[in-house]
Amino acid sequence: MKYLICRIGKTNLAFQIENVEGVLEEVKIVPVPKAPEYVEGITNVRNQIVSVISLAKLLKKDLKTGQKWILIVEDNNRFICEIDEVGDLINVEETTPVKGKPGIIVSTIERGGEIYSVIDPRKITRG
Repeated sequence: MKYLICRIGKTNLAFQIENVEGVLEEVKIVPVPKAPEYVEGITNVRNQIVSVISLAKLLKKDLKTGQKWILIVEDNNRFICEIDEVGDLINVEETTPVKGKPGIIVSTIERGGEIYSVIDPRKITRG
């Protein structure tokens, strides 16, 4: 399976490539009143309105600089998440499942001495 690796602060993350539609560098965010804290707002991407989700807030991490967004697609939902760095595509034979009831991090990948947390987009949009 292929994963796109990225980083928020010092935290390494991975998304299955089938859930990644692209990477954006400029986004104009319109705040949404009374939205949950992790919803930064909405934006227009390729003539579609999508939610802007703060993975940093969901993961309780701090962005260093941000200013890059990953466009995520799962089922019919599209949303973007701000990140600090976009890495490479990696091929992975298997991941290590998270013990207990997983949140948005469902498994981990060990690669080159680094651990990457695999994010499940369904957990972001459906809890």
